[in-house]
Amino acid sequence: MSRIKKQLEICPPAYMCKGPNRENFVSTGHKCGYCKGNGWFWGTEKGSREDVHVPCPVCGGSGELDAIITVDWKPSSKWAMRKEYYNYVVKLPVLLHELFRGKVADYHFSDMTVVMNHLVKSYIRMTDGGRVSTATRRILLCMDRIPDMSFFFRRQEKSVLFFEMDPAVAGSLQRAIIAGGWGNRQRLVVRLVCAFCCGAGVTLNNLSMELASEEVFRRPEGYLIHTYVSNYQYVFLKETAAAQRMSVEGMLTAAAELLVGTDDEGSGYHIPESLGRIADRVFEVRGSTLKDFRRQCLVSIRTNTIGPDRIASFMEKHGIASAREFLRRVVLFFLEARYLIYRKEVELDEDDLPEEEETDWEETMYSQYQKRDFAISTYNY
Repeated sequence: MSRIKKQLEICPPAYMCKGPNRENFVSTGHKCGYCKGNGWFWGTEKGSREDVHVPCPVCGGSGELDAIITVDWKPSSKWAMRKEYYNYVVKLPVLLHELFRGKVADYHFSDMTVVMNHLVKSYIRMTDGGRVSTATRRILLCMDRIPDMSFFFRRQEKSVLFFEMDPAVAGSLQRAIIAGGWGNRQRLVVRLVCAFCCGAGVTLNNLSMELASEEVFRRPEGYLIHTYVSNYQYVFLKETAAAQRMSVEGMLTAAAELLVGTDDEGSGYHIPESLGRIADRVFEVRGSTLKDFRRQCLVSIRTNTIGPDRIASFMEKHGIASAREFLRRVVLFFLEARYLIYRKEVELDEDDLPEEEETDWEETMYSQYQKRDFAISTYNY
């Protein structure tokens, strides 16, 4: 059956003024949905029992409705969101970019964006005469001592380094570039990256701990916690879960509940001493463990069986800033513990596993018959 459809094309007017701009449109002839276009209902007249037509209270008896469409024009919120960030895009030699990425991962920094934001803001602060931490000052002082690495790698293929900054530092950044004599932000970033890569191991480790302590603690939210693992790690987890007739999510949830339960006094959880040492070693790592994972397969755990409050208190105790980092620690613990059990370096004692009572099949059948007879007698009565 053919139908006529009316469409409204939204387009901003050619002439608009500053402030609120509004357009009104009227569309007539729409069938009333309350009375189905009849305009009336059957009713009973007062004082008698005769059937009469009662007008529809929505359309007033006309059976049609008019639609009034109001369009308000205002500045786009997307542009307002863009103003909150200052995009910093530079080109680095591929070798230097990979070296920087490796240093960030080896010393447990969360990502390259956090490191570059800290270095740029610290350089601006030090140029303006402010104070920075000892580890940061040692890295920034290396900028004048190292050669121009972009000259040595000028023939090499370039890689793009992109990170976002607060637009409030844009003006200060330009003043710092002019004061330092770098010419442009490209040369400044190259020197900062080279100074970071040339930093001593103790300096980078102290800087990693400093940035980790500044991370804002975020409580776990929602029903699930997600993170990514490599394909090799996921295959190992899947095979282990299949051997135990469990899902990967259920298996990791049980491992997380075991770790959280061991910190609760009087909870009744117990793990062997060797596994306890593995848990201590995994949760003593400061910073991020992203270097041990790849963004290939998604895994998750449920929070309702453990409790978000228990997870949050466990994270605060061990200095874990995010729920995803907590799940990554659980995966590392499980993989290392499973590997030791596989190599038979950890032997489970009789007290390590809960005792399971074998159920008698005759008693089980008898109880089922009792329930069925009781249900039959109830319904027959």
